[in-house]
Amino acid sequence: MITVIETFGLLLSGPLLAALIREGLIHGNVRWLGLPFIVAGAMGVLVAVTISCINLPAHAKGGESEDLEDSSVIAG
Repeated sequence: MITVIETFGLLLSGPLLAALIREGLIHGNVRWLGLPFIVAGAMGVLVAVTISCINLPAHAKGGESEDLEDSSVIAG
C-alpha cells in the first residue's frame, strides 16, 4: 500500500511542480520563481501534521507486557 501511495505522489508531483515553475516564469517577477518551493514546503507541513495526528493502538506499539512474556519464555 505504501508503494502505491508513493507512486501516486510521484506521478502528481512532477507535473504539479512543472506547472508551478511555468506560472512563476509567466509572472516574470523573481518572487514567483519560489512558488514550487513554497508549495512543496506547505505540502510537507500538511503531511507532518497529518502523521502527528495518527494514534497507533496499544497492541501495535509493542507494549511492555508482550516484552515480559517473551523474555520469560526465553529465560525459562
